[in-house]
Amino acid sequence: MPIDPTTAQSWLFVPPLDLPLTLRVENGRFGALRRAPLAEPPPCATGQVIPADDPFNPTGAEVHYVNQLHEAVDLAASAGDCVFAAYSGRVVELETNPAGTKGNVTIDHHPQGLGFVTKYNHVTDVLVAEGAFIQKGMPFAAVSAEPAEPHLHFELWAVVDRDTADASWPGDSDLVPVDPTRTLYAWEQRTAADEEPAGGPLAPQSIGLVRLNTVPFFSAAFATGTLYVPMYEPMTADERLAIDLLRDAYRSTVNATLRYRSSSFWGVDVITQVQLVD
Repeated sequence: MPIDPTTAQSWLFVPPLDLPLTLRVENGRFGALRRAPLAEPPPCATGQVIPADDPFNPTGAEVHYVNQLHEAVDLAASAGDCVFAAYSGRVVELETNPAGTKGNVTIDHHPQGLGFVTKYNHVTDVLVAEGAFIQKGMPFAAVSAEPAEPHLHFELWAVVDRDTADASWPGDSDLVPVDPTRTLYAWEQRTAADEEPAGGPLAPQSIGLVRLNTVPFFSAAFATGTLYVPMYEPMTADERLAIDLLRDAYRSTVNATLRYRSSSFWGVDVITQVQLVD
């Protein structure tokens, strides 16, 4: 019988790259819109056409496309960086291009089909063979120099139905994608140190909602600079409380004691704690 997919952010796995992790935005985030070109026009009518004169269309002719989503998180990296197994499991798929300069590795972390699968794209120098067992945290490949902007494309899939498994498993019919962004960000929250702004308690001079590289943030401007709270779902209770307290401080023109972190993951200074001063 099919099991319910686990979509809560309770996944526990080790980071697939050295810390600190950096989210590669903007089109590298989970759920980013991607256009997939069609080989030929569909028999039905559709307005999804890239014009021939579009600078991103090298074909010189109209191209029909379908909307797709980026079901992965791209993490910034340098060519040659070690890639680590997020959890213990067995290598079930290994793909390489003809030149051997770039490939993909898929690891099944629960062979009974009751857990999750991870996939690592744009890797090279793979040290494991298909069918091999690998322990979590072990380096098994390196980030490839291809594409031109090296990065690790990291996928997390929840197994929803082991009864459909066959020789080609895992496949899309057995798995659903899960957004690992929050779990990856949790490593920064566990390991990075917080700071306090200079000058003691501060009152926010303005607040607002902004999007930075398509990611929504709550912003609060202070005399010393602007700090942010990520509004990437699912938000934590601490983040929601911080936003509420910052709104109260702004409305009431009161000072607040702050703690913040210079976030490598989001690329901004992130508020981690707010306490209003009486």
